[in-house]
Amino acid sequence: MSIRFSVLVVGFVVHLAAWVGFSALFFTAPDYGTGHPLWVGIPLLVLALIAAAAVGAIARSQPSSAAGVIAAALVIAWCLSGVVALGLRLVPSAALAEPLSEFVGALPFLTILAAPALLTPVTIRTLRTMASAENSADSGRRKPHEAAITLFGSAALIVAAGFLTSPAGTIVEFSTGTWTWILSLLAAVGAVAGIFALRHAFDVPRKSLGDWLLGASGFFTLIFAMNTVIIGALLQIGAEESLVGDGAAIPIVVIGYLAAASVLTATSLAPRRKSPIRRRREALI
Repeated sequence: MSIRFSVLVVGFVVHLAAWVGFSALFFTAPDYGTGHPLWVGIPLLVLALIAAAAVGAIARSQPSSAAGVIAAALVIAWCLSGVVALGLRLVPSAALAEPLSEFVGALPFLTILAAPALLTPVTIRTLRTMASAENSADSGRRKPHEAAITLFGSAALIVAAGFLTSPAGTIVEFSTGTWTWILSLLAAVGAVAGIFALRHAFDVPRKSLGDWLLGASGFFTLIFAMNTVIIGALLQIGAEESLVGDGAAIPIVVIGYLAAASVLTATSLAPRRKSPIRRRREALI
């Protein structure tokens, strides 16, 4: 595993942890205009800055591409969200102009919602660039079997446990308690496994359709995995309604994760396309 890839993985995990921590604290903290809670605002600012730094570490090799622009936008959004989360809690409510406070105060919430959709294309683009730059003599020989199987196992276990633990026998509701932490842990492991599977799969030459399918399935896998992580965390602290409302989105996210992970697993494990020279050699033998 190269240093660049190690930095990407660590950056992704750090951002995931900071994003979940920021979200959990944001949805359970006192509202804006309380005029006192430094103990809330400062941790929110710190977590936002950590998330911004992690995005920068992931996209450091994409300075002038579209992925670099998206990463820069996400870094700015995180920095502003941290400042807003701290600043609006220090200002007394009487001093806040209502339209302005509502407009500015929505930024952290919008950043929480948009973070997976913005970070995922940056991560996938960086993985593609990394595979091209580090293409070597053994490129394409590495097998993504372990990572792909881990990814699929994570998604399958989450769906199976959802059916087993739901009071109604469906995955519409998840029981609270220890299971919700396991839900987050399984999804986090699956997200990291998806990154490993994509990294190895990008080394293998594919037809245009297969390459597109690999990128698309990776995109949705990482998005659904990240959202599953935060759903589990919010269920644990009883703040899930702040993000998923009445819970109708939970089965969509979980089943979507399983479907995307299944496609990514199948695509990454597909046989390697043989070059014309190799096919002619095998025909002569």
